[in-house]
Amino acid sequence: MSRFAVMKKVALLFVLGVLVPSVLLALLAGRSLRDQHFVLERQQSLLYQGVADNFAKEAQTLDVSGHYSRPDILELRVKESPARRS
Repeated sequence: MSRFAVMKKVALLFVLGVLVPSVLLALLAGRSLRDQHFVLERQQSLLYQGVADNFAKEAQTLDVSGHYSRPDILELRVKESPARRS
């Protein structure tokens, strides 16, 4: 066999043994990263929904009769931070 034929086989083995698996692993890593991004977005959505539900329940308990009474409003003003009031 000529030296060129041996080099050609070595190059082919390198491509098949190193480059092809590397490219496949990179594709799988990208796919996994995309899936993890979707999972993170879903978890954030559920977390925000829980916070919104808690705020809604809190607002319902404050306003059971359909209007705020004077003590409720004063209590809300006391709980509110000074920076937010101004």
